[in-house]
Amino acid sequence: MVYRKNKKYKDSIEISKNLEFYKDAIDTALESGKEELVDELLRFFTKEGDKESFAACLYTCYEFVKPDVAMELAWRFGMMESYMIQTVKDLTKRMDHMQMKADIKEEKDKKEKEQKGDQALNVDKFMNSNSLMVYQGGMSGQSPQMGGMEMNNMNMGGMNNMGMGGFQ
Repeated sequence: MVYRKNKKYKDSIEISKNLEFYKDAIDTALESGKEELVDELLRFFTKEGDKESFAACLYTCYEFVKPDVAMELAWRFGMMESYMIQTVKDLTKRMDHMQMKADIKEEKDKKEKEQKGDQALNVDKFMNSNSLMVYQGGMSGQSPQMGGMEMNNMNMGGMNNMGMGGFQ
């Protein structure tokens, strides 16, 4: 524990291996976060023929284990079941995570489409109601309105009320 607290992980693992405190060695390797130490510990367990400790180390330190190293050691020392179980578990976990992200994205996209559809519908309703108000006057025999101004009062293209621009 003293070596581990002082971050002398390699020494701590060696002492734990000599005392056969394999759980402490595995926990120290995990805490170190170093692939080399985890690799050395896995190799130690395979040489000792300790399948349980190999599986425990593989499970505990999985994020620091290189797949090719784990597969080689498991195959060479007849421990493939430990490797395969852990690998399938990891792949299943990753696939579940990816599926969850895809579901969340799909739901978000669906909500955005619904909101855009509602906004477009509201714009269409607004446009239709305004166009009815603009042209209602023209249908009843009154002069049509454009933007609040009657056509009769508008001076169009230089023409005044006399018909030609400038002559009165």
